[in-house]
Amino acid sequence: MVGTQADSGLAVVVAGDVVLDWNLARGQGDAGQTTCASGQWGGAVLLGELIDAVAKQLPGDASSRIEVHAPEEPPGVVEPSDERFNHRFAIWARVDDEGKKAWRVEQHLGEERAAADVREQTSDDALERADLVVLHDSALGFREHEDMWPRAIDEPDAHRPWILLRMAKPVAEGALWKRLQPFADRMIVVIRIDDLRLGAVQVTRELSWERTAQDLLWELLYNPQVSGLARCAHVVVSFTTAGALVFSGAADTQEEPPGRLVFDPTVMERMWNETHPGAMIGGMSALTAGIARQVMLAPEHPDVILGVQRGIAAMRALDLDGYQEQERPSGNVGVAYPIDRIVHKLSTSRRRFAEAGVCAPSRSRTVATGDPHAGRAWTILEDRHPGDLEPLATQIVLEGSKRALRDVPVGRFGDLLTFDRHEIEGLQSIRTLIRQYDSREHSSEPLSIAVFGPPGSGKSWSVKQLARTVLPKRVKPITFNLSQFDDPRELIDALHQVRDISLGGKLPLVFWDEFDTTRVTVGGPQQLGWLPHFLSPMQDGEFHDGQLTHPIGRSVFVFAGGVYERMDAFAEDSENFEVVKAPDFVSRLNGYVNIVGPNPLDGDAKADPYYLIRRAVLLRSLLHEHSDGIFREDHGFKRPNIDDGVLRALLLTKEYRHGARSLASIITTSAVGERDRFERSDLASEAQLDLHVDARDFLDLVASSQDRE
Repeated sequence: MVGTQADSGLAVVVAGDVVLDWNLARGQGDAGQTTCASGQWGGAVLLGELIDAVAKQLPGDASSRIEVHAPEEPPGVVEPSDERFNHRFAIWARVDDEGKKAWRVEQHLGEERAAADVREQTSDDALERADLVVLHDSALGFREHEDMWPRAIDEPDAHRPWILLRMAKPVAEGALWKRLQPFADRMIVVIRIDDLRLGAVQVTRELSWERTAQDLLWELLYNPQVSGLARCAHVVVSFTTAGALVFSGAADTQEEPPGRLVFDPTVMERMWNETHPGAMIGGMSALTAGIARQVMLAPEHPDVILGVQRGIAAMRALDLDGYQEQERPSGNVGVAYPIDRIVHKLSTSRRRFAEAGVCAPSRSRTVATGDPHAGRAWTILEDRHPGDLEPLATQIVLEGSKRALRDVPVGRFGDLLTFDRHEIEGLQSIRTLIRQYDSREHSSEPLSIAVFGPPGSGKSWSVKQLARTVLPKRVKPITFNLSQFDDPRELIDALHQVRDISLGGKLPLVFWDEFDTTRVTVGGPQQLGWLPHFLSPMQDGEFHDGQLTHPIGRSVFVFAGGVYERMDAFAEDSENFEVVKAPDFVSRLNGYVNIVGPNPLDGDAKADPYYLIRRAVLLRSLLHEHSDGIFREDHGFKRPNIDDGVLRALLLTKEYRHGARSLASIITTSAVGERDRFERSDLASEAQLDLHVDARDFLDLVASSQDRE
């Protein structure tokens, strides 16, 4: 659309870098593999088409009063060798995703920048006044060439437009960024988290939503290299299909702190793509269009969060369904961006992602993966559910965590389910280490990690579940309990077994249980006495058997503590055991995780009140495993038919003497059998219960529920 100024209604200007996408779609024909090349204008052209289509679908009379001025496709035929234009190349393939076929990018082949500026591709710069200016800055030349910018951003006047800036790396720099500073309080910036990370921004990957959000908020508040972003009305940092952080620094808002996280509680960044293979082009354009839609609907006070919600939903739909097919007369199939499908998603999707205000981080950036008592790191769980946790724990057992904790980050690793931030961060860090280790084909030394926790907390089981989610069908677990070894020769025999598994093409997941046990020697007991024997295998990836040296092969060593319950305690004590090379052992560990278990840390329920949530999640899982017959359908979920007193005692008893094993034993020794209800009369005798809990405390809780009735 061409014009000098909008006569009435809302004027929208779209401008920016333009790129011609060459999509090479690979298929299978009668004569074998085929490749169909198709060109599609991307960048500002695609974004303009998308926003124009969104504007036409606005409710009521909003669409009739909006004029969208956007760059148009250049006339004539353009070849890949045309140096006047930016070109981008990608190979596409139909990916089978859980039985559904979708066109996704199999390989990005790179881009070729234009040899000269292409002025005719920009928006109509005669339009001097606009209400919304959308700029697509891909760092392909637009940001440095003033003659390509729309006139609506020349000088701020009484009529100051909203500026919606889709910005790529390097962020918050360049001539365009300087020009836009007078509009900062009317500017919405949309950027990818990876574009920020490529600069001087340090934001953790895939530990926990809380940690990532606080890291990012800290950078926006205190890092001078990106602090200019904090002056903008809104900054939307995208974690692609998993979520986004919306920072509203200069906006008219009462929110404190100025950060709000929109997120999928079940996955973090990049985890979505692990289960949905293939990349995508145009997702950020969908997100930007979702925000533009809200500005067009309510330019005085746009609902940016709703725009982000719908934008992420559209990004996810684009990922799931892929590009649309375009059949050629030859029978070959090309691909194209599904504009109509994305517009429909932006217009109809509801708030389907969780939202949480982000607690302001301290400048010291307290690390949350150490001692959970230190600093009481912020958690979304605690924000959502402060105060008395017994009703929530009861709801988790009766209705399931999906209903009771629907907006709380969850770590799911196979059959392992945890809502504890510290546990999630530890397990996610180990998950990342295993995945990175597997990608380094030439690593000869084992990956060495430690896992600590109280007895019965499920240390080995948790790591097995984790490893199987990262490398399904490739991992082969093997366990050795060092408390049962008498001679170092037994350790050599064990390493031979590990080597055999590696030579067989599997990745050994080797559990060295109770590695911190005392070793009995001729000279007497030697605390941590097994540690020196692991130094060479950990460092060099080999072991000695007589005069021969054997390579172990690629493997994962998991050192499960039996004496120490947390890594910090073990690391601190190791300084006192230099004689057995304990500090050297610690230095060779690649990572660790503390598994918490169903009891309060250090027995202190006041300092660790959310043990009730861990206990409730575990209890429901064990009831399913050992007494599934007591569950019945109830309005779309399964509810256990269990006596109130029994449930209360299982949740509130002071301590399970042997952790999760004790909780499981109480369930398995009950007399429920094949019946469909767990009664208090089904419980084992007081003497039997006393093996696993304080029986008097437990039975008092059973009886107290009757008194409450």
